[in-house]
Amino acid sequence: MEDAPSTTLSTPKERTRGRRLAVAAMDWMDANQLGRRNLSPDAFRLALGRRYNRTKKSKAEAQSLSVESRNSKDQIDTCKTNTAAKLAAEHSVSEATVKRAGKFAEEVAAKPELQKAIAERKPVLQVKREMKEERREERREENRAKVAEAAFWQGWRRRSRRARTSVTKRYRTRLPLLASPRFNPPAGEAFPAGRFNLLTLCLN
Repeated sequence: MEDAPSTTLSTPKERTRGRRLAVAAMDWMDANQLGRRNLSPDAFRLALGRRYNRTKKSKAEAQSLSVESRNSKDQIDTCKTNTAAKLAAEHSVSEATVKRAGKFAEEVAAKPELQKAIAERKPVLQVKREMKEERREERREENRAKVAEAAFWQGWRRRSRRARTSVTKRYRTRLPLLASPRFNPPAGEAFPAGRFNLLTLCLN
């Protein structure tokens, strides 16, 4: 019985070909989405930005592999400009709009909240404002907690200082009583029996 053919791409040439096919498939899907009339503005920007980023990346990688010269950076910049101009002419927008769409696509790819908003056809600008307000509210809560903690420890130190002052004043006023005959009876006499003694004085 013969072994089943392996589906893995083993050689570098096969892996490169597989990547190119995957890029072409994703580009075809985004181009198909851009042809829809019921596409929201944010979804249009996202699909356009993904096409721009994907195309310029693939062309830049191809030129970096094939060209090894000091002016390769200039050629890559020219490639980006040509990509933006081609997509701008294809979708009837300006080159600046295409480049802004590329940055927008990178931002959406890094934030799942924006991806969910686009899927639910919510305005991305409104969602970004809500996210910003949530971060502000979190910072406000942190500041309130810090202020409350500082006030607690400040009050605790004030109460502790007052308690020490009160105890010091109490014993300063009662210590002279220890020199009275009640606590220092004459020689040969017993300690007077009474309801006050040194222990109750100190505890009160």
